[in-house]
Amino acid sequence: MKRRGFTLIELLVVIAIIAILIGLLLPAVQKVREAAARIKCTSNLKQLALACHNYESAYGGFPDNGKTKNNSQVPFLPWANGYVATVGSQGSTQGRGSSLISILPYVEQGNVAKTYTFGLDWSDPANADVLLTKISLFRCPSSLSGDSPVTGYKTNYITGGNPGFAPPSFSGSTVNVLGGAVYPSTNTIATGWSADYAPMTQIKTNKNANGTEISFVNPIIAANVPWGGLGSKGAMRQNTNTPIASMLDGTSNTTLFSEVANRTQQCYTGGKCGPYDATKATGMIWADADNRITVTGSSPDGTTAFGTGACAMNCNNLQGDIYSQHTGGAIVAFADGSVKFVNSTIPINILASLVTKAGGEVVSDY
Repeated sequence: MKRRGFTLIELLVVIAIIAILIGLLLPAVQKVREAAARIKCTSNLKQLALACHNYESAYGGFPDNGKTKNNSQVPFLPWANGYVATVGSQGSTQGRGSSLISILPYVEQGNVAKTYTFGLDWSDPANADVLLTKISLFRCPSSLSGDSPVTGYKTNYITGGNPGFAPPSFSGSTVNVLGGAVYPSTNTIATGWSADYAPMTQIKTNKNANGTEISFVNPIIAANVPWGGLGSKGAMRQNTNTPIASMLDGTSNTTLFSEVANRTQQCYTGGKCGPYDATKATGMIWADADNRITVTGSSPDGTTAFGTGACAMNCNNLQGDIYSQHTGGAIVAFADGSVKFVNSTIPINILASLVTKAGGEVVSDY
């Protein structure tokens, strides 16, 4: 008996059925994958928040949100005359760098800390190899950052040995306490692994002629959030620790870390991404002192109105605001150690109110 084969029509029907099944299953698989990525991202931020609490137990306050020149304002970079920078020693003088450097020993990265020279800037050639250390805790699984270091970008590092880190003789001075130039520096190109997380503990501010902060830049924030001086600072600030007791708004109402994803590229609203301008971009490398979220605001498409726009989430990943690959919002860690998913429609003034540690704002549901 002759065996009958499939007809062309039957084969096409089978192929069509398989295609339909794949079409039905693929979205489900993607949803499961994203759910797993969100859980991992939440866990990462939880660990960063707990690391800050362990740091607080050791030092009496949350770590700085970055060590910087701070516009030559107090608090200055930590410095001690005669200190000699030593690999792995977190001593009296400390160079510029992100808060992620400070908490390395508290996120099971003590071995990385032993190879870092804390007494020099993050971008100093002595720390170049450390920047090429990929730390998975600092990466969100949903991020499009890729599996390679960032394109090198322009920055600088303080030079002149320990005397170069000597503070100004007074706020705004161009002469340091040793009579030399304030924070002399040398230009360089830095590369390394990016981080998808950063402290969310400050709001963009206006400064007076002496560099002292006097008000919020964004008019939407300024009109709705009262200026409170030091109370308008967040759970972490530059160059010094922040005691939990100073967070009068409550630790559950004060943000600590959030997401800044995809920083191997420039991304705008809707996930439109491309190469960044390496002569202007900053903060992408995990150790960079500019690895901080500063609530700024931009236009809805993320391309204009920096400092005046209403969009503070998922509109621009290199401007200073939150940026996440999670649909509909971003994950935020708070100073009490809790982690929440915050909707991208949150008004910028409400987000700013959550940043301040002692602004006295009454924050509605978000």
